[in-house]
Amino acid sequence: MLEGELKDKPFYGGKSLGYVDVVFVPFACWFYTYETNDNFSIENECPKLIALVKRYMEKETVSKVLPDPHKVFDFVGDLKKCGVEFWLHPHGCRFGLHED
Repeated sequence: MLEGELKDKPFYGGKSLGYVDVVFVPFACWFYTYETNDNFSIENECPKLIALVKRYMEKETVSKVLPDPHKVFDFVGDLKKCGVEFWLHPHGCRFGLHED
C-alpha cells in the first residue's frame, strides 16, 4: 500500500517532503530492528520504501535528527532485559510487560 501510494514520485509529497513523509520518516530508524527481530528484509519486500528512506537520509534536516538504527535496536534489547516485550503488529509496533 505504501509503495503504491508513492508511485513514481521521489517523495509522498511529490518533488519535496510533504506531510505523509514527515509522519513516515521516523519509522525508518526502526527498520533494522524490525528486520533483525523478525528475520525478514524490508528491502526485498518493499524496495521502493528503502529507496525513499535513502532519499530522506540525503536531506540533512532528516539525517541529523533520526537516531542511529543500531541504537534503536540496542534500546529494544535493553527493554527486553527489563521484561518489556516488543513485537510488530499490523497497526504499528507494540510493547507489553513480560509475564512469568
